[in-house]
Amino acid sequence: MEFKDKVKCARETIHMSQKEFADAIGVAHSSLNRWELGVRKPTYALQRKFYEFCAQNGIQFDD
Repeated sequence: MEFKDKVKCARETIHMSQKEFADAIGVAHSSLNRWELGVRKPTYALQRKFYEFCAQNGIQFDD
């Protein structure tokens, strides 16, 4: 699963809008939108924040 798909899957799993999800993980809405579209990938530090947020909310990915 590509990172963009993980972002969308996680966001939809916990029923959040892009804005709500971006606020929850501490990034700009526009950044999250670009991640979901596959236009950009987050830095390693932001990827860690994303995965930590997912872990705290019981979302796991099998790679």
